[in-house]
Amino acid sequence: MSLLIFAEAPSPRLTYTMDLLFRQLLDIPCRITSNHSLFDAHEGPRLNYSLLPATGKTLWVVPCGLLSETGIRPQACNFFLSGETPALFPTSVTGTHFPFDLFAATFFLVSRYEEYLPATRDVHGRFPSGSSIAGQNGFLQRPVVNEWARQLAQALQILYPGLASKPLPYRFQPTYDVDIAWAYGHRPWWHSLGAMASDAARGQWRRLNNRLAVWRGQAEDPYFTFPYLDALHQRFGLLPVFFFLLGDYSRLDPCISFKNKGFRSLIAQIGATHPTGIHPSYAASHTPGRLEVEIDRLAQITGNPVQISRQHFLLLRFPDTCRQLLNAGIREDYSMGYADQPGFRAGIAAPFYWYDLEREETTPLVIHPFQVMEVTLQQYLGLSPDAAVGVCASLSDAVRATGGVFSTLWHNSSFSALHGWEGWETAYEQILKNSL
Repeated sequence: MSLLIFAEAPSPRLTYTMDLLFRQLLDIPCRITSNHSLFDAHEGPRLNYSLLPATGKTLWVVPCGLLSETGIRPQACNFFLSGETPALFPTSVTGTHFPFDLFAATFFLVSRYEEYLPATRDVHGRFPSGSSIAGQNGFLQRPVVNEWARQLAQALQILYPGLASKPLPYRFQPTYDVDIAWAYGHRPWWHSLGAMASDAARGQWRRLNNRLAVWRGQAEDPYFTFPYLDALHQRFGLLPVFFFLLGDYSRLDPCISFKNKGFRSLIAQIGATHPTGIHPSYAASHTPGRLEVEIDRLAQITGNPVQISRQHFLLLRFPDTCRQLLNAGIREDYSMGYADQPGFRAGIAAPFYWYDLEREETTPLVIHPFQVMEVTLQQYLGLSPDAAVGVCASLSDAVRATGGVFSTLWHNSSFSALHGWEGWETAYEQILKNSL
C-alpha cells in the first residue's frame, strides 16, 4: 500500500526528507504529487503537506516553508515541547495532526543546516555541541528524528489500519580508531630514546619499567589490545569496524609508519576479516591530495578498494569534508558525532545519505552516526568508568526505544592503566554487554 503525498511546491529537499522518513526509516512506499485532483481522487493512504485543507481522510502536516526554499540563511526554529517530544518549526493552523513541521525539523537536523551558518568553533575549527540547537535545548541525547518517524507511522496507522510499516530494528555497532597500534614497539630508535628520557624526566618509573619489559619480551605492549578485543567480539557475536591512521608522522598525527612491516601485517590481518576504513590524518583535512595518498596506502596493504572512512579528530566541515571524501571515492563515513559531548549530532540513529545543501542535491555518501566516544567521557567530561557505563546504557536504551543503530567509538589504546585508563577495560566489557 503506497502513501501519496501532496505538496504545492515539490523540491529536492522535500523528496530527500520523505525518502528518509518513509522509505528508509519506516519502509513505507511513497510518492509526491502537486496535482490536487489526483490527490483528492486517491483511495489509498494520503498525506497533505500544504497550507490547503484536504477533503476526506488524510494526514495533514502544515509546512513552514523551509523545504521549498533554496539557499542557506539563519532559521527561526523556535524550539518547544510537543507533549514530551522536542519539536522545531511550530505551526498554528487548526486541524493539523502535528503542531510543528516535523519534515522541516528532520531536514534541518539531518542536513546539518546549522553547521553551514556562522558559529563559534573550537581550536580545531570544529562545530561544538554547544552551538547546536539540540545542545542548547537539552535534546542532544535523544534520537528525535527516529521518534518523529515513529509518531508519523502511528498517526498514519490510526487513519489507515491496513498501512504496514517496518520501523528499523535495534542494532549495536562498535567501531575503533587505530591512531597508534603500539605504545612502545615499531618506533624509530630516536623516538624511543626520546620517550624514555621523557618518562624519566617526569618520574614515570612504572611506565619506563613497562616499556623496558615490553622490549625484553616480558610483557605485552599496552596498546596492542587487538587479541583481547577479538576475544570480546567473538564472545558477544560482534563485527566491529576499524579505521587506520596512515598519514605522515607529526604531533597531531602520531602514527606508526605505513612502511612498518608489523603494522602492515596487522592491518592486512584485520582487513581480511573486518570492515576496514581509512582514518584521514589531521594534515589530510587541509592539505590537497593527502587523502588520496593515504587511501592508496590502505588499499595497497589490504588489497581492497577503500570506501569507508572516519576523520581523525572528527574534523568534519560542511560541505568541504564530504565533497573531499566523495571525490576520493569514499562512499561511507563514520564521523557524525561530537568530540565534546555524547549524543545524536544529526538527531538520528540510522545511516542516511548526505544532502549537499549548497548544491541542493542528495549525494551517494552514506553517513553512519555514532553516539559516544570514550575520549569524550573520560577527558572532556571527566567521568569515572562506572559513570561512563551509565551514559552508554542511557544512549543505547534511547535507540532501543525507537529502533536504529547504537554505535560507539573507542581506541585500541584506551585500556592501559599506565596511560590513564585504569578501570576502563572492565567498563568497556560492561558497555558491550549492555548494548547487545
